[in-house]
Amino acid sequence: MTLTLFGLNGVLVAQINIGGIPASWNKEEPSVIRAVQKTFAIPDFNALEKEDLQDEKDGIPPRFGFLNKTNIDVTEAEFKVAEDKSLANWKTEIYCPSALSINFVFDKFWLPDGGKLFIYSSDRKHLIGAFTQQNNK
Repeated sequence: MTLTLFGLNGVLVAQINIGGIPASWNKEEPSVIRAVQKTFAIPDFNALEKEDLQDEKDGIPPRFGFLNKTNIDVTEAEFKVAEDKSLANWKTEIYCPSALSINFVFDKFWLPDGGKLFIYSSDRKHLIGAFTQQNNK
């Protein structure tokens, strides 16, 4: 599964979003943006299954997912600004082989006024956002 993180001047934390679609979907993106790619190794499903069986024996509720920590830093991404300055963006792609879903937890999040963050699948069938400065913590 591959997801693309697409931000306008920014990075994310919280489920509250204002909706909408990325501005670049309605116009040509400012040149071709080279996305930073983060690929995660396939987890050891046998070890996870053993842990889950032990948790079940111990009366622990089922696991929601597997935590795979990373650091996504927008300063690593290529930043492009449209000639008319109407659109500035960066992209980061997350690839998790064998993942049924990808969830994000942010320990640091800040967007400037007017900045928006969208998270969407590479085929653009799944989209959440926009996240804005209202999500700053």
